[in-house]
Amino acid sequence: MSGAEAAAELVAGLGFAVRDMPLPLYLNGWCLALLREEAAGERLDLTGAPVEVLDVAAGADRAAALWRLLAGAAALRLEARGVGGSVWETVGAGSCEAEATAAAVYDLLARVRAGSGGDEGRRIVGWESAVRHPWRSPRDIGGELACHLLEPVAGVPCVGAVLRLAGSPSEVRVLACDLSVTRAVDKAVYGVLRGHVLEAGRPTGADFAEFAEKDQVRLAELDDGSERTGGIGHLRDVLRRHAMPVSTQRLAEEAGAVLVRAKISAEPPPAEQLPGGPGLWDAPRPGHGGTVAPAQLSLPCERDRVEVSRAFHENSKLRAGYGTLPKVDLARAGAPVQGLLARAHRDFPHARRVYGLADLERPVLAPLEETVSRRRSWAPIGATPLGLPELAGVLRMAYGTTGSGRLGPTSTVPLRATPSAGGLYPIDLFVLVTRVDGVEPGLYYFHPSRMELQLVTTDYDLEDVLAHSGYAARVGQAAAIVLYVASFRRNQWKYWERGYRTVLLDCGHLAHSVVLTANASGLVAHPMVAFADDYFNRLVGVDGVDDAVLYLTLLGRAKERP
Repeated sequence: MSGAEAAAELVAGLGFAVRDMPLPLYLNGWCLALLREEAAGERLDLTGAPVEVLDVAAGADRAAALWRLLAGAAALRLEARGVGGSVWETVGAGSCEAEATAAAVYDLLARVRAGSGGDEGRRIVGWESAVRHPWRSPRDIGGELACHLLEPVAGVPCVGAVLRLAGSPSEVRVLACDLSVTRAVDKAVYGVLRGHVLEAGRPTGADFAEFAEKDQVRLAELDDGSERTGGIGHLRDVLRRHAMPVSTQRLAEEAGAVLVRAKISAEPPPAEQLPGGPGLWDAPRPGHGGTVAPAQLSLPCERDRVEVSRAFHENSKLRAGYGTLPKVDLARAGAPVQGLLARAHRDFPHARRVYGLADLERPVLAPLEETVSRRRSWAPIGATPLGLPELAGVLRMAYGTTGSGRLGPTSTVPLRATPSAGGLYPIDLFVLVTRVDGVEPGLYYFHPSRMELQLVTTDYDLEDVLAHSGYAARVGQAAAIVLYVASFRRNQWKYWERGYRTVLLDCGHLAHSVVLTANASGLVAHPMVAFADDYFNRLVGVDGVDDAVLYLTLLGRAKERP
Protein backbone atom coordinates (compact mmCIF):
# COMPACT_ATOMS: atom_id res chain seq x y z
CA MET A 1 0.00 0.00 0.00
CA SER A 2 1.39 3.41 -0.96
CA GLY A 3 1.59 6.27 1.52
CA ALA A 4 -1.25 8.11 -0.20
CA GLU A 5 -3.44 4.98 -0.07
CA ALA A 6 -2.63 4.58 3.62
CA ALA A 7 -3.56 8.23 4.19
CA ALA A 8 -6.91 7.63 2.48
CA GLU A 9 -7.47 4.59 4.72
CA LEU A 10 -6.78 6.69 7.81
CA VAL A 11 -9.24 9.36 6.65
CA ALA A 12 -11.90 6.66 6.25
CA GLY A 13 -10.96 5.22 9.65
CA LEU A 14 -11.61 8.62 11.21
CA GLY A 15 -15.15 8.51 9.84
CA PHE A 16 -14.78 10.87 6.88
CA ALA A 17 -14.94 10.67 3.10
CA VAL A 18 -12.70 12.27 0.46
CA ARG A 19 -13.82 13.56 -2.92
CA ASP A 20 -11.94 15.40 -5.65
CA MET A 21 -12.89 19.08 -6.00
CA PRO A 22 -13.03 20.16 -9.67
CA LEU A 23 -10.67 23.06 -10.38
CA PRO A 24 -11.13 25.63 -13.16
CA LEU A 25 -8.84 25.11 -16.15
CA TYR A 26 -6.81 28.20 -15.29
CA LEU A 27 -5.55 26.52 -12.11
CA ASN A 28 -2.85 23.89 -11.59
CA GLY A 29 -2.67 21.35 -8.82
CA TRP A 30 -5.16 19.21 -6.97
CA CYS A 31 -7.92 20.04 -4.53
CA LEU A 32 -9.69 17.58 -2.23
CA ALA A 33 -12.81 17.97 -0.11
CA LEU A 34 -13.37 16.33 3.27
CA LEU A 35 -16.97 15.14 3.61
CA ARG A 36 -19.03 13.26 6.14
CA GLU A 37 -18.83 9.48 6.00
CA GLU A 38 -22.29 9.12 4.45
CA ALA A 39 -21.07 11.07 1.41
CA ALA A 40 -18.44 8.40 0.63
CA GLY A 41 -18.60 6.90 -2.83
CA GLU A 42 -19.72 8.52 -6.04
CA ARG A 43 -23.47 8.28 -6.46
CA LEU A 44 -25.60 9.92 -9.10
CA ASP A 45 -27.86 12.53 -7.52
CA LEU A 46 -30.04 14.41 -9.99
CA THR A 47 -31.56 16.50 -7.20
CA GLY A 48 -28.26 18.31 -6.72
CA ALA A 49 -28.80 18.31 -2.95
CA PRO A 50 -26.04 20.30 -1.19
CA VAL A 51 -23.15 18.27 0.19
CA GLU A 52 -21.44 19.88 3.19
CA VAL A 53 -17.69 20.28 2.91
CA LEU A 54 -15.89 20.00 6.26
CA ASP A 55 -12.45 20.96 5.02
CA VAL A 56 -10.50 21.48 1.82
CA ALA A 57 -6.84 20.82 1.05
CA ALA A 58 -4.78 21.70 -2.01
CA GLY A 59 -1.41 20.57 -3.32
CA ALA A 60 0.72 20.27 -6.41
CA ASP A 61 -0.51 16.68 -6.73
CA ARG A 62 -3.17 14.49 -5.18
CA ALA A 63 -0.82 12.93 -2.63
CA ALA A 64 0.27 16.31 -1.24
CA ALA A 65 -3.34 17.43 -0.92
CA LEU A 66 -4.31 14.14 0.72
CA TRP A 67 -1.67 14.40 3.46
CA ARG A 68 -2.89 17.89 4.32
CA LEU A 69 -6.51 16.77 4.31
CA LEU A 70 -5.68 13.86 6.62
CA ALA A 71 -4.18 16.26 9.16
CA GLY A 72 -7.30 18.42 8.98
CA ALA A 73 -9.55 15.38 9.39
CA ALA A 74 -7.70 14.27 12.51
CA ALA A 75 -7.88 17.77 14.02
CA LEU A 76 -11.63 17.93 13.40
CA ARG A 77 -12.14 14.50 14.96
CA LEU A 78 -10.18 15.50 18.08
CA GLU A 79 -12.17 18.71 18.37
CA ALA A 80 -15.43 16.78 18.06
CA ARG A 81 -14.32 14.58 20.97
CA GLY A 82 -13.56 17.62 23.11
CA VAL A 83 -9.82 17.10 22.80
CA GLY A 84 -7.67 19.89 21.45
CA GLY A 85 -9.25 22.71 19.51
CA SER A 86 -6.74 25.22 20.87
CA VAL A 87 -4.90 27.38 18.37
CA TRP A 88 -1.70 26.31 20.14
CA GLU A 89 -1.90 22.68 19.09
CA THR A 90 -2.04 21.01 15.69
CA VAL A 91 -1.99 17.65 13.95
CA GLY A 92 0.47 16.63 11.27
CA ALA A 93 0.37 13.72 8.82
CA GLY A 94 3.19 11.98 7.00
CA SER A 95 4.51 8.68 5.71
CA CYS A 96 6.57 8.20 8.89
CA GLU A 97 6.58 9.62 12.41
CA ALA A 98 9.42 12.04 11.70
CA GLU A 99 7.61 13.46 8.66
CA ALA A 100 4.30 13.76 10.51
CA THR A 101 6.01 15.40 13.50
CA ALA A 102 7.71 17.97 11.30
CA ALA A 103 4.43 18.75 9.53
CA ALA A 104 2.66 19.29 12.87
CA VAL A 105 5.41 21.47 14.32
CA TYR A 106 5.71 23.63 11.21
CA ASP A 107 1.95 24.16 11.17
CA LEU A 108 2.04 25.09 14.85
CA LEU A 109 4.81 27.66 14.26
CA ALA A 110 2.77 29.22 11.45
CA ARG A 111 -0.14 29.62 13.86
CA VAL A 112 2.11 31.29 16.41
CA ARG A 113 3.30 33.70 13.74
CA ALA A 114 -0.18 34.36 12.26
CA GLY A 115 -1.39 36.53 15.12
CA SER A 116 1.67 38.69 15.62
CA GLY A 117 0.57 41.88 13.82
CA GLY A 118 2.41 43.82 11.09
CA ASP A 119 5.81 42.81 9.81
CA GLU A 120 8.60 43.66 7.46
CA GLY A 121 9.86 41.17 4.97
CA ARG A 122 11.68 40.55 1.73
CA ARG A 123 9.88 39.62 -1.45
CA ILE A 124 10.97 36.21 -2.73
CA VAL A 125 11.64 36.15 -6.47
CA GLY A 126 12.34 33.16 -8.69
CA TRP A 127 10.22 30.79 -6.61
CA GLU A 128 8.23 29.76 -9.68
CA SER A 129 11.21 27.78 -10.99
CA ALA A 130 11.23 25.57 -7.87
CA VAL A 131 7.53 25.37 -6.98
CA ARG A 132 4.75 24.66 -9.43
CA HIS A 133 2.65 27.81 -9.72
CA PRO A 134 -1.02 27.19 -8.86
CA TRP A 135 -2.05 29.34 -11.83
CA ARG A 136 -1.53 27.72 -15.21
CA SER A 137 -0.49 30.96 -16.92
CA PRO A 138 0.51 33.48 -14.22
CA ARG A 139 1.40 36.20 -16.72
CA ASP A 140 -2.14 36.15 -18.09
CA ILE A 141 -4.06 36.71 -14.86
CA GLY A 142 -5.11 40.12 -13.64
CA GLY A 143 -3.39 40.27 -10.29
CA GLU A 144 -0.48 38.52 -8.61
CA LEU A 145 0.56 35.82 -6.20
CA ALA A 146 3.52 37.13 -4.21
CA CYS A 147 5.68 35.37 -1.61
CA HIS A 148 7.50 37.17 1.21
CA LEU A 149 10.22 35.98 3.56
CA LEU A 150 9.24 37.15 7.05
CA GLU A 151 11.09 37.14 10.34
CA PRO A 152 11.70 33.55 11.48
CA VAL A 153 9.68 31.88 14.22
CA ALA A 154 11.91 30.23 16.82
CA GLY A 155 14.69 30.15 14.25
CA VAL A 156 12.52 28.57 11.54
CA PRO A 157 12.04 30.50 8.26
CA CYS A 158 8.54 31.85 7.69
CA VAL A 159 6.97 32.58 4.29
CA GLY A 160 3.83 34.60 3.66
CA ALA A 161 1.96 34.23 0.36
CA VAL A 162 -0.51 36.91 -0.75
CA LEU A 163 -3.01 36.57 -3.59
CA ARG A 164 -4.62 39.67 -5.06
CA LEU A 165 -6.83 39.35 -8.13
CA ALA A 166 -8.15 42.18 -10.25
CA GLY A 167 -11.83 42.79 -9.66
CA SER A 168 -11.85 40.82 -6.42
CA PRO A 169 -12.82 42.70 -3.24
CA SER A 170 -10.68 40.42 -1.09
CA GLU A 171 -7.21 38.96 -0.90
CA VAL A 172 -5.93 35.69 0.52
CA ARG A 173 -2.86 35.58 2.78
CA VAL A 174 -1.38 32.39 4.17
CA LEU A 175 1.71 31.67 6.27
CA ALA A 176 3.91 28.59 6.25
CA CYS A 177 7.04 27.67 8.20
CA ASP A 178 9.77 25.21 7.27
CA LEU A 179 13.54 24.88 7.57
CA SER A 180 13.44 24.60 3.78
CA VAL A 181 12.19 27.89 2.35
CA THR A 182 11.22 26.07 -0.84
CA ARG A 183 8.92 23.76 1.10
CA ALA A 184 7.52 26.74 2.99
CA VAL A 185 6.76 28.50 -0.31
CA ASP A 186 5.04 25.36 -1.61
CA LYS A 187 2.84 25.11 1.49
CA ALA A 188 2.04 28.82 1.44
CA VAL A 189 1.06 29.09 -2.22
CA TYR A 190 -1.13 25.97 -2.08
CA GLY A 191 -2.64 27.30 1.12
CA VAL A 192 -3.54 30.35 -0.95
CA LEU A 193 -5.06 28.08 -3.59
CA ARG A 194 -7.16 26.48 -0.85
CA GLY A 195 -8.32 29.92 0.28
CA HIS A 196 -9.12 30.90 -3.29
CA VAL A 197 -11.23 27.77 -3.79
CA LEU A 198 -13.04 28.49 -0.54
CA GLU A 199 -13.29 32.20 -1.42
CA ALA A 200 -11.92 32.82 2.07
CA GLY A 201 -10.30 36.22 1.68
CA ARG A 202 -10.23 39.45 3.65
CA PRO A 203 -10.91 42.97 2.30
CA THR A 204 -8.14 44.01 -0.06
CA GLY A 205 -5.63 46.34 1.51
CA ALA A 206 -6.86 45.94 5.08
CA ASP A 207 -3.97 46.89 7.37
CA PHE A 208 -1.60 46.39 4.46
CA ALA A 209 0.16 49.66 5.18
CA GLU A 210 1.68 47.88 8.17
CA PHE A 211 3.49 45.50 5.85
CA ALA A 212 6.57 46.98 4.19
CA GLU A 213 8.93 45.14 1.87
CA LYS A 214 12.59 45.79 2.61
CA ASP A 215 14.01 44.33 -0.57
CA GLN A 216 14.00 41.24 -2.74
CA VAL A 217 15.78 37.93 -2.38
CA ARG A 218 16.05 35.01 -4.78
CA LEU A 219 14.81 31.66 -3.56
CA ALA A 220 18.00 29.98 -4.78
CA GLU A 221 19.98 32.11 -2.31
CA LEU A 222 17.82 30.93 0.59
CA ASP A 223 17.89 27.19 -0.12
CA ASP A 224 21.47 26.41 -1.10
CA GLY A 225 21.67 22.88 0.28
CA SER A 226 22.81 24.02 3.72
CA GLU A 227 21.53 22.93 7.13
CA ARG A 228 18.14 24.57 6.52
CA THR A 229 16.96 21.39 4.83
CA GLY A 230 17.80 19.18 7.82
CA GLY A 231 15.41 16.59 9.24
CA ILE A 232 13.36 16.34 12.44
CA GLY A 233 16.45 16.07 14.62
CA HIS A 234 17.76 19.37 13.35
CA LEU A 235 14.32 20.94 13.78
CA ARG A 236 14.20 19.88 17.44
CA ASP A 237 17.68 21.36 17.99
CA VAL A 238 16.57 24.68 16.47
CA LEU A 239 13.48 24.83 18.69
CA ARG A 240 15.52 23.94 21.76
CA ARG A 241 18.04 26.72 21.07
CA HIS A 242 15.18 29.23 20.77
CA ALA A 243 13.39 28.01 23.91
CA MET A 244 10.25 26.98 22.03
CA PRO A 245 8.70 24.25 24.23
CA VAL A 246 6.86 21.98 21.79
CA SER A 247 5.70 18.50 22.76
CA THR A 248 4.45 15.82 20.34
CA GLN A 249 2.30 12.70 20.57
CA ARG A 250 1.68 9.97 18.01
CA LEU A 251 -2.07 9.59 17.48
CA ALA A 252 -2.51 6.88 14.87
CA GLU A 253 -0.59 4.80 12.38
CA GLU A 254 -1.54 2.88 9.26
CA ALA A 255 1.01 1.04 7.14
CA GLY A 256 2.63 4.00 5.40
CA ALA A 257 0.78 6.82 7.21
CA VAL A 258 1.23 8.39 10.66
CA LEU A 259 -0.64 11.11 12.57
CA VAL A 260 1.15 13.23 15.19
CA ARG A 261 -0.23 15.88 17.53
CA ALA A 262 1.97 18.84 18.46
CA LYS A 263 1.36 21.48 21.13
CA ILE A 264 3.15 24.26 22.93
CA SER A 265 3.84 22.90 26.39
CA ALA A 266 4.13 26.23 28.20
CA GLU A 267 2.01 29.29 28.90
CA PRO A 268 0.49 30.58 25.64
CA PRO A 269 1.43 34.03 24.30
CA PRO A 270 -0.62 37.08 25.31
CA ALA A 271 -4.19 37.29 24.04
CA GLU A 272 -3.38 40.19 21.72
CA GLN A 273 -1.10 37.85 19.76
CA LEU A 274 -3.69 35.15 19.24
CA PRO A 275 -4.73 34.40 15.63
CA GLY A 276 -7.76 36.45 14.72
CA GLY A 277 -6.35 39.48 16.48
CA PRO A 278 -4.52 42.32 14.76
CA GLY A 279 -2.39 40.04 12.55
CA LEU A 280 -2.25 40.33 8.78
CA TRP A 281 -2.10 36.62 8.08
CA ASP A 282 -4.65 33.83 7.93
CA ALA A 283 -3.91 31.06 10.39
CA PRO A 284 -3.82 27.69 8.58
CA ARG A 285 -6.64 26.09 10.55
CA PRO A 286 -8.73 23.13 9.33
CA GLY A 287 -12.42 23.30 8.70
CA HIS A 288 -14.60 25.73 6.82
CA GLY A 289 -18.19 25.52 7.99
CA GLY A 290 -20.98 26.39 5.62
CA THR A 291 -19.17 25.40 2.44
CA VAL A 292 -20.97 23.06 0.06
CA ALA A 293 -19.48 20.92 -2.67
CA PRO A 294 -19.84 22.11 -6.28
CA ALA A 295 -22.75 20.66 -8.22
CA GLN A 296 -20.37 18.57 -10.35
CA LEU A 297 -20.04 16.13 -7.46
CA SER A 298 -23.70 15.17 -8.00
CA LEU A 299 -22.87 13.92 -11.51
CA PRO A 300 -19.99 11.49 -10.93
CA CYS A 301 -18.11 9.21 -13.30
CA GLU A 302 -17.60 6.05 -11.28
CA ARG A 303 -14.15 4.73 -12.17
CA ASP A 304 -15.16 1.14 -12.83
CA ARG A 305 -17.84 2.31 -15.28
CA VAL A 306 -15.47 4.35 -17.46
CA GLU A 307 -12.24 2.39 -17.02
CA VAL A 308 -12.18 0.94 -20.54
CA SER A 309 -12.74 4.29 -22.26
CA ARG A 310 -10.03 5.91 -20.13
CA ALA A 311 -7.64 3.10 -21.07
CA PHE A 312 -8.53 3.54 -24.74
CA HIS A 313 -7.90 7.28 -24.57
CA GLU A 314 -4.50 6.74 -22.95
CA ASN A 315 -3.49 4.13 -25.51
CA SER A 316 -4.57 6.24 -28.47
CA LYS A 317 -2.46 9.28 -27.58
CA LEU A 318 0.21 10.59 -29.93
CA ARG A 319 3.53 11.32 -28.27
CA ALA A 320 5.95 13.55 -30.13
CA GLY A 321 9.00 11.77 -28.75
CA TYR A 322 8.03 8.35 -30.06
CA GLY A 323 7.51 6.88 -33.50
CA THR A 324 3.97 5.90 -32.64
CA LEU A 325 2.62 5.71 -36.20
CA PRO A 326 4.02 4.19 -39.39
CA LYS A 327 5.67 6.56 -41.83
CA VAL A 328 3.46 6.70 -44.89
CA ASP A 329 4.26 8.40 -48.21
CA LEU A 330 1.22 7.66 -50.35
CA ALA A 331 2.75 9.39 -53.37
CA ARG A 332 5.23 6.49 -53.52
CA ALA A 333 2.66 3.77 -52.93
CA GLY A 334 2.07 1.23 -55.66
CA ALA A 335 -0.76 1.63 -58.14
CA PRO A 336 -2.91 -1.11 -56.49
CA VAL A 337 -2.70 0.67 -53.12
CA GLN A 338 -3.44 4.07 -54.63
CA GLY A 339 -6.39 2.59 -56.48
CA LEU A 340 -7.72 1.07 -53.28
CA LEU A 341 -7.47 4.41 -51.47
CA ALA A 342 -9.42 6.03 -54.29
CA ARG A 343 -12.26 3.57 -53.69
CA ALA A 344 -13.10 4.49 -50.08
CA HIS A 345 -16.60 3.10 -50.30
CA ARG A 346 -18.59 -0.10 -50.58
CA ASP A 347 -20.55 -1.25 -53.60
CA PHE A 348 -23.66 -3.33 -54.20
CA PRO A 349 -23.41 -3.66 -58.00
CA HIS A 350 -26.07 -6.35 -58.34
CA ALA A 351 -28.75 -4.67 -56.29
CA ARG A 352 -32.31 -5.36 -57.42
CA ARG A 353 -33.17 -1.68 -56.97
CA VAL A 354 -30.91 1.27 -57.73
CA TYR A 355 -32.06 4.88 -57.59
CA GLY A 356 -29.95 7.50 -59.34
CA LEU A 357 -29.68 10.74 -57.39
CA ALA A 358 -27.35 12.93 -59.43
CA ASP A 359 -29.89 14.49 -61.81
CA LEU A 360 -32.75 15.09 -59.40
CA GLU A 361 -34.08 18.55 -58.67
CA ARG A 362 -31.98 20.46 -56.14
CA PRO A 363 -33.86 21.61 -53.01
CA VAL A 364 -34.12 25.27 -52.04
CA LEU A 365 -31.96 25.85 -48.96
CA ALA A 366 -32.59 28.19 -46.04
CA PRO A 367 -29.89 30.74 -45.10
CA LEU A 368 -27.18 29.44 -42.76
CA GLU A 369 -28.13 31.57 -39.75
CA GLU A 370 -31.77 30.55 -40.01
CA THR A 371 -30.77 26.91 -40.42
CA VAL A 372 -28.60 26.90 -37.32
CA SER A 373 -30.99 28.86 -35.11
CA ARG A 374 -34.06 26.72 -35.84
CA ARG A 375 -32.36 23.31 -35.50
CA ARG A 376 -34.04 21.15 -32.86
CA SER A 377 -33.55 17.39 -32.53
CA TRP A 378 -37.00 16.87 -31.02
CA ALA A 379 -38.88 19.08 -33.48
CA PRO A 380 -42.22 17.42 -34.35
CA ILE A 381 -42.08 15.07 -37.36
CA GLY A 382 -45.11 14.88 -39.61
CA ALA A 383 -46.60 11.86 -41.39
CA THR A 384 -46.01 13.24 -44.92
CA PRO A 385 -43.46 11.16 -46.88
CA LEU A 386 -40.14 12.62 -47.96
CA GLY A 387 -39.49 13.34 -51.59
CA LEU A 388 -36.56 11.52 -53.16
CA PRO A 389 -35.00 14.85 -54.28
CA GLU A 390 -34.97 16.00 -50.65
CA LEU A 391 -33.25 12.83 -49.45
CA ALA A 392 -30.83 12.97 -52.38
CA GLY A 393 -29.95 16.58 -51.56
CA VAL A 394 -29.06 15.72 -47.97
CA LEU A 395 -26.87 12.77 -48.99
CA ARG A 396 -25.19 14.60 -51.85
CA MET A 397 -24.35 17.75 -49.87
CA ALA A 398 -23.25 15.84 -46.78
CA TYR A 399 -21.14 13.06 -48.32
CA GLY A 400 -21.15 13.23 -52.08
CA THR A 401 -17.94 13.61 -54.07
CA THR A 402 -17.13 17.29 -54.51
CA GLY A 403 -13.74 17.16 -56.24
CA SER A 404 -10.48 15.25 -56.43
CA GLY A 405 -6.96 15.45 -55.08
CA ARG A 406 -3.72 14.27 -56.64
CA LEU A 407 -2.05 11.21 -55.18
CA GLY A 408 1.31 10.90 -56.88
CA PRO A 409 2.03 11.83 -60.50
CA THR A 410 -0.72 9.73 -62.09
CA SER A 411 -3.39 8.95 -59.48
CA THR A 412 -6.19 11.01 -57.97
CA VAL A 413 -8.54 10.41 -55.05
CA PRO A 414 -12.10 11.71 -54.71
CA LEU A 415 -12.75 14.38 -52.09
CA ARG A 416 -15.99 14.97 -50.23
CA ALA A 417 -17.78 17.80 -48.48
CA THR A 418 -17.12 16.40 -44.99
CA PRO A 419 -13.54 16.22 -43.60
CA SER A 420 -11.89 12.89 -42.85
CA ALA A 421 -8.54 12.03 -41.25
CA GLY A 422 -6.03 11.38 -44.02
CA GLY A 423 -8.81 11.52 -46.61
CA LEU A 424 -9.54 7.84 -45.85
CA TYR A 425 -13.33 8.19 -45.37
CA PRO A 426 -13.94 5.17 -43.12
CA ILE A 427 -17.66 5.94 -42.65
CA ASP A 428 -20.32 4.60 -45.01
CA LEU A 429 -23.92 5.79 -45.14
CA PHE A 430 -26.81 3.35 -45.21
CA VAL A 431 -30.40 4.57 -45.33
CA LEU A 432 -33.39 2.69 -43.96
CA VAL A 433 -36.28 3.99 -46.07
CA THR A 434 -39.81 3.77 -44.69
CA ARG A 435 -41.72 6.65 -46.33
CA VAL A 436 -39.96 8.21 -49.32
CA ASP A 437 -42.03 8.89 -52.43
CA GLY A 438 -41.09 6.62 -55.30
CA VAL A 439 -38.68 4.47 -53.27
CA GLU A 440 -39.42 0.90 -52.21
CA PRO A 441 -39.06 0.55 -48.41
CA GLY A 442 -35.82 -1.17 -47.50
CA LEU A 443 -32.22 -0.72 -46.40
CA TYR A 444 -30.07 1.07 -49.00
CA TYR A 445 -26.42 1.95 -49.40
CA PHE A 446 -25.50 5.46 -50.55
CA HIS A 447 -22.74 5.21 -53.15
CA PRO A 448 -20.94 8.57 -52.92
CA SER A 449 -19.15 8.45 -56.28
CA ARG A 450 -22.02 7.15 -58.39
CA MET A 451 -24.60 9.15 -56.46
CA GLU A 452 -26.87 6.11 -56.14
CA LEU A 453 -29.05 4.42 -53.57
CA GLN A 454 -28.36 0.69 -53.89
CA LEU A 455 -30.80 -1.73 -52.28
CA VAL A 456 -29.14 -3.90 -49.63
CA THR A 457 -32.07 -5.79 -48.12
CA THR A 458 -35.79 -5.76 -47.47
CA ASP A 459 -35.51 -8.83 -45.24
CA TYR A 460 -36.30 -7.25 -41.88
CA ASP A 461 -39.30 -6.42 -39.74
CA LEU A 462 -39.82 -2.73 -39.02
CA GLU A 463 -41.30 -3.62 -35.64
CA ASP A 464 -37.99 -5.28 -34.73
CA VAL A 465 -36.16 -2.11 -35.74
CA LEU A 466 -38.38 -0.08 -33.42
CA ALA A 467 -38.03 -2.61 -30.59
CA HIS A 468 -34.23 -2.34 -30.75
CA SER A 469 -34.28 1.46 -30.61
CA GLY A 470 -34.22 3.53 -27.45
CA TYR A 471 -37.18 5.70 -28.48
CA ALA A 472 -39.41 3.40 -30.49
CA ALA A 473 -42.26 5.87 -30.95
CA ARG A 474 -39.90 8.57 -32.20
CA VAL A 475 -38.08 6.19 -34.56
CA GLY A 476 -41.45 5.11 -35.92
CA GLN A 477 -42.15 8.70 -37.00
CA ALA A 478 -39.05 8.86 -39.23
CA ALA A 479 -39.50 8.73 -42.99
CA ALA A 480 -35.88 7.56 -43.33
CA ILE A 481 -33.09 6.61 -40.94
CA VAL A 482 -29.45 7.27 -41.80
CA LEU A 483 -27.04 4.64 -40.41
CA TYR A 484 -23.36 5.56 -40.03
CA VAL A 485 -21.26 2.42 -40.48
CA ALA A 486 -17.53 2.45 -39.68
CA SER A 487 -14.92 0.44 -41.54
CA PHE A 488 -12.12 0.53 -38.97
CA ARG A 489 -9.58 -1.25 -41.18
CA ARG A 490 -9.95 1.48 -43.79
CA ASN A 491 -8.40 3.88 -41.29
CA GLN A 492 -6.41 1.91 -38.72
CA TRP A 493 -3.82 0.51 -41.12
CA LYS A 494 -2.41 4.04 -40.93
CA TYR A 495 -3.47 5.39 -37.54
CA TRP A 496 -3.52 2.21 -35.39
CA GLU A 497 -5.14 2.80 -31.97
CA ARG A 498 -5.48 6.52 -32.63
CA GLY A 499 -7.48 5.59 -35.69
CA TYR A 500 -10.41 4.60 -33.49
CA ARG A 501 -10.52 8.20 -32.29
CA THR A 502 -10.41 9.57 -35.80
CA VAL A 503 -13.16 7.21 -36.99
CA LEU A 504 -15.45 8.49 -34.23
CA LEU A 505 -14.55 12.07 -35.07
CA ASP A 506 -15.19 11.43 -38.77
CA CYS A 507 -18.59 10.05 -37.84
CA GLY A 508 -19.35 13.18 -35.84
CA HIS A 509 -18.29 15.45 -38.71
CA LEU A 510 -20.48 13.53 -41.13
CA ALA A 511 -23.48 13.38 -38.81
CA HIS A 512 -23.39 17.13 -38.35
CA SER A 513 -23.21 17.62 -42.11
CA VAL A 514 -26.33 15.47 -42.46
CA VAL A 515 -28.12 17.40 -39.72
CA LEU A 516 -27.14 20.79 -41.13
CA THR A 517 -28.13 20.03 -44.72
CA ALA A 518 -31.39 18.38 -43.64
CA ASN A 519 -32.37 21.42 -41.60
CA ALA A 520 -31.40 23.74 -44.45
CA SER A 521 -33.78 21.70 -46.63
CA GLY A 522 -36.61 22.24 -44.17
CA LEU A 523 -36.47 18.72 -42.71
CA VAL A 524 -36.20 17.48 -39.14
CA ALA A 525 -32.96 15.62 -38.35
CA HIS A 526 -32.72 13.81 -35.01
CA PRO A 527 -29.30 12.25 -34.21
CA MET A 528 -29.59 9.18 -32.00
CA VAL A 529 -27.19 6.87 -30.20
CA ALA A 530 -29.96 4.93 -28.42
CA PHE A 531 -30.00 1.64 -30.32
CA ALA A 532 -28.99 -1.99 -29.79
CA ASP A 533 -25.63 -2.28 -31.54
CA ASP A 534 -25.68 -6.01 -32.29
CA TYR A 535 -29.14 -5.89 -33.87
CA PHE A 536 -28.27 -3.00 -36.19
CA ASN A 537 -24.93 -4.61 -37.07
CA ARG A 538 -26.81 -7.76 -38.14
CA LEU A 539 -29.30 -5.64 -40.07
CA VAL A 540 -26.51 -4.08 -42.13
CA GLY A 541 -24.51 -7.31 -42.31
CA VAL A 542 -21.33 -6.26 -40.48
CA ASP A 543 -19.52 -8.11 -37.69
CA GLY A 544 -19.49 -5.30 -35.12
CA VAL A 545 -15.71 -5.64 -34.72
CA ASP A 546 -13.90 -4.56 -37.88
CA ASP A 547 -17.07 -2.88 -39.15
CA ALA A 548 -19.83 -1.49 -36.96
CA VAL A 549 -22.86 0.79 -36.84
CA LEU A 550 -21.91 3.86 -34.78
CA TYR A 551 -24.79 6.30 -35.01
CA LEU A 552 -28.27 7.01 -36.41
CA THR A 553 -30.05 10.10 -37.68
CA LEU A 554 -33.82 10.16 -38.09
CA LEU A 555 -35.13 12.20 -41.02
CA GLY A 556 -38.65 13.43 -41.66
CA ARG A 557 -40.75 16.34 -42.78
CA ALA A 558 -41.50 18.93 -40.15
CA LYS A 559 -45.03 18.59 -38.83
CA GLU A 560 -47.24 21.35 -40.14
CA ARG A 561 -48.61 23.69 -37.53
CA PRO A 562 -52.43 23.75 -37.29
